[in-house]
Amino acid sequence: DFILSTVAENLDWNWYLSLLKPRGKLCLVGAFSEPMKIDVFNLIPGQKEIVAGSIGSPSTINQMLSFSERHNITAKVEEFALQDVNVAIKKLRDGSLRYRAVLKI
Repeated sequence: DFILSTVAENLDWNWYLSLLKPRGKLCLVGAFSEPMKIDVFNLIPGQKEIVAGSIGSPSTINQMLSFSERHNITAKVEEFALQDVNVAIKKLRDGSLRYRAVLKI
């Protein structure tokens, strides 16, 4: 079980931890200046973890995108016409959607 938070806001992290299954991870990639308020008892019983990472500087991101372009590395997506939004949602709910869904307008 995994929650990826990309927001730069200090949210109710205890609520998010309650959504995780045992041994789940809350991964933070958004930065905020205030300390996190976490009840340790939301972590210990389920052996849950909080981890963090960085996507890198603008220079590093440009290097990564250039590398991807040179080696023809692209995102894996499933495209759906806008009128098929319900099909995309069904695939998301039943777990058959892989990678990223894109609605074409």
